[in-house]
Amino acid sequence: MKTILLIDDTQEQLEGLAQALRLILGADEANIVTWLPTKDDPVEPGDTLAKYLAKDAADTVAFVVTDYDLTGKGSLGLYGSTVVDQCQMVAVPVGNYSRGKKKRLPAEPSLFEIRVPADESHEAAAKLIASVFRGFEEIRAKVDQLNPMPRSPAAGIAALLGRPNDQSQFSLYGTRYPAVNSGLIDRIDWTAPDDKKPTADDVRKLFSYVAGHVLLNLVLRYPGPIVSLKALAAYCAIHTDEADRIREIFKECRYDGPFKDCYELFWLDKVVAVIDAIDLEEVPTEATAGEVNRLALEKHFGVKLARPVCNRCDGLNGGFLCPFTERTVCIKPDCSTGSNGWIPAGARISRIEKGFFDEWSPLLGM
Repeated sequence: MKTILLIDDTQEQLEGLAQALRLILGADEANIVTWLPTKDDPVEPGDTLAKYLAKDAADTVAFVVTDYDLTGKGSLGLYGSTVVDQCQMVAVPVGNYSRGKKKRLPAEPSLFEIRVPADESHEAAAKLIASVFRGFEEIRAKVDQLNPMPRSPAAGIAALLGRPNDQSQFSLYGTRYPAVNSGLIDRIDWTAPDDKKPTADDVRKLFSYVAGHVLLNLVLRYPGPIVSLKALAAYCAIHTDEADRIREIFKECRYDGPFKDCYELFWLDKVVAVIDAIDLEEVPTEATAGEVNRLALEKHFGVKLARPVCNRCDGLNGGFLCPFTERTVCIKPDCSTGSNGWIPAGARISRIEKGFFDEWSPLLGM
């Protein structure tokens, strides 16, 4: 059976999170194991973690969740970053959270970082952990059925989602991390000598690991071919208070692939087809795409819909979502800007809110 390993130096946190997680995941779905490192442990922390992650472990660890600072019980030198590094060496996904880093500067998006909410309830954190665990398990099961194996994460994601014609869109998400593609090929090099050639299981495990992170941390995080409910509201230039109407009209557009339980997600091309099917007799000459989308939905529902909050255009334009402030923005230069690195090229309805960009770009190189 697959295992989820929870690591923290606070017993209350460990017990609360484990209990909440067991209520979501059945006993036959995952084994929940907790580890509280202390100075009295007879084995070095690194060796203990290596034992948990060993290939011949009775219960294979499929997901690890760790706090950033694990020194509370005197286990000096043990930090979440150490756990992350060791997990990455064996291609095991790891979620990282911290109750002590609330005021840290914004960080450049990291492909292999899975953030677990630490300031919310145990139930909220457990829900995300379970959703991510199930998503990676779904990907692993599907990758086992792929033959031949795809040569890139983009090709893999297109195959996993049953959208082979969308490979080019997904490939645009990999341009931010070119080393992923080359590194993946190096690790699954079939031209290597026989004594160094990876096994088929190793290849599939690594591919599942990389493709899962690209899907979760890039494709689903930065709205493009797949959009969240909040991004869909921004695209239609309406307030999120109209969420029930969005769910109603776009119910056939829902995304049903891996990590579907992490967010409410929709296929953008299906959304566009629904909107295009609404016949607008007259469209204002200067109307933006977001405004046109809202007008179409207003015609469909026969009511005026609430606009997003914006002090620049009074919510008239919309059309884009800032993935950092999570607010609706529009194409106007005083409202939003593109990015030379922080937003993947495939995220075509993602733009950075101008105020956020102006404040942080000189320091962070956005």
